[in-house]
Formats: sequence, structure tokens, C-alpha cells
Amino acid sequence: ISGLSTDPKSLAGMKLDGRVDEYGTAKIDGSLNPFDPKANTEIKLAFRNVEMTSLTPYSARFAGYRIASGKLSVDVQYKIKDSKLAGDHRIIMDQLTLGERMESQGAMNLPLDLALALLKDADGKIDLGLPVSGDLDTPQFSYGQVILKAIVNVLTKIITAPFAIIGRLIGVESQNLDSVGFEPGSVTVPPPEREKLKQMAEALKKRPNLKLEIQGSFNAKADGDAMKSLNLRRSIAAQAGIQLKPEEDPGPLDFADLKSQKALETIYRERFSPDAFREFRKQHKESAAEKKQPQAKEADPEFYQKIYDKLFETEPLEDATMTETARQRAAAIGLELTGPGGLEASRISALEPAAAQDLTDGMVLSKLTLGAAK
Repeated sequence: ISGLSTDPKSLAGMKLDGRVDEYGTAKIDGSLNPFDPKANTEIKLAFRNVEMTSLTPYSARFAGYRIASGKLSVDVQYKIKDSKLAGDHRIIMDQLTLGERMESQGAMNLPLDLALALLKDADGKIDLGLPVSGDLDTPQFSYGQVILKAIVNVLTKIITAPFAIIGRLIGVESQNLDSVGFEPGSVTVPPPEREKLKQMAEALKKRPNLKLEIQGSFNAKADGDAMKSLNLRRSIAAQAGIQLKPEEDPGPLDFADLKSQKALETIYRERFSPDAFREFRKQHKESAAEKKQPQAKEADPEFYQKIYDKLFETEPLEDATMTETARQRAAAIGLELTGPGGLEASRISALEPAAAQDLTDGMVLSKLTLGAAK
């Protein structure tokens, strides 16, 4: 320490070199007013290669965990002017591994395993910036609490918005990363969602301690209507003699097409009875007469639209089909993530299917959840 003076406005220079445990180092330099350090102080600290197991008394108290292993390097810069503290930390933790959990009344209640999995890069390093500020003249001021609050704030933001971390890794917006949309009735991942999943896989490669849970979803109304429509249109096409590939969509129905009309009549008779078909046609003619419409022709497209609507209402659909659709969606997402050059299958798991109450932009969303790998 040099330049000590009784002049209250003078600043003393400071330069300290030290050792932390056996292999760590500490360097401190800066300037301060020794008679009134709150008036004007500027200090830089640099810690290198600090064995983190030595910090277990602190981690146990504030985090509720022992530290099993890891090395710590820290760069700190503090400026104090008229009792106002402005500080900045750059904290690098290498191969940090938490040990056993310990009971501590003041420990933060956060899922630290998930936070660390989100922060650790592919080399096992965590690089964290941590700004702090405060007023040293405030009676409640506590340096330890300022640091703890800053850490809790950072970790809370990370844990409550984990896909924001993933989004930053791949340079995309994070608000849509937590779900994959499917067209109603379909189990095929749409091209835009395939691109998103490819980006997701690349990001998760950079965070090897994360796992991804997939929850396939279904919307009973939207998926049910789409499936019933497809099944009915395929039955009509088959009755009309049209050869389709497995799972091929025959496209929209032309109610003026004679083959389609004959197919609709046949299916209606088989499902309800020939008498029911005659009665249905009679009611259609009577309805047209009451509305003073021209006499309905035998090949009236409106009549066959009504036949189709009646068949659609009564088209059978098993409840298990919904659950199976959701499972197939989860499997399709998993295949996209674990395809060539993708993630290891062990990092992907599927949850039980769930019902999606609403559509988003006309899509049924299957949810994705990030967790810490065991």
C-alpha cells in the first residue's frame, strides 16, 4: 500500500498478491481513501484456480449443498463514490459438481441442478456475469445479502425461463421453443417445426447436462374432426373405386361428382338402412318445397353435402385414437431430435399424453420441458 497521507482528499494505491489454499492465487489492486473509504474507492480483484470444495461452508449455508468438486476463477471490480457501490463480477466455474444436500435455514429454495445444467457449456464451464449495486449508508446494507440477492435473481431468471438460454445459444426467439405444433389430425412434424427441432438439438449439444421431456398432446375437437373427415373421405374414395396409398389424404370431396354421389348413397344405406336413405331424400325434397326452391334434382350437390354431414356426425372414432395420436406426435418429435447428427436417445424421454384445450394459430401444441440429467 503506497501513498498514505493524512490529507483526507488523498488516495492511496494498493497492490496485494496472495495464495488461496495450495494452488489458487489472489491479486488485488486499486486505490482508496484510507480515512474515508466510502467517499472514493476503486478496487479490482482477481482470483484464479480456487478449489471450490473449500467454499462448502458458504455453499451449504446459502445454497443448501456441499461442493463435491470444481475450480473457481473470479474477476471483480468495485467502485464506491459517495457511499454508492457499483460492482461487477465475472465468475468462471470449471467442472462444478454439487455434493450432498444439507439443511440450512437461510438456503435459497431453487432447483440448482437445473440452473447448473443450463449454465454449463460442453466443456463443463460456467461463465457468469453478476452486477451488484447498493448504498453503503443504508442501515440495512449488507454486502453478503447484496451478493446473495444478485445470485438469486440471476438463477431465478434462468430457471423460470430456461428456453431463453437455449434461444440465445442458437440466436432465435425463445417464446416458441417450448412446444411443437401439429396440424389437427396429423402426426407429421411440419417443416418449420422440424427446423426448430434441429436448432434445439444443436443447442442441447452445447448443454450436455440437460435432458428434454416431450409431452404429446391432442385436441379432442380439432383432432377428432380432422380424423373423422379423413376416415370418411377415404371410405368414400374406396367405395368410388379410387386406389389410395396407406394414410394418403384423398383431398376435398366433389359433391357434384357422380361416383362420389353413388359412394355416399351406398355408405349411407349400409350405415343406416335403405329405408332411412329414402326417408332422408324425401325430407330433403319436402324442405326444398317449403322454401319454395326449385324441385331438387336427383343429383343435387346440396343433397349429397347433407348426406356427408350426417355421415360425418356419426363417423365412429375410438377414444384411444386420441391418446395414440399424442404418443405418435411425441415419437415424431423424438425422431427429429435424435436423427443423424442429433442428440443421444438417452437425453430424450416421453411423458404421458395430455389434452390440449386450445389451438395456437390453428395448431395442436405438444409441450417440451427441460430438466437436469441425472
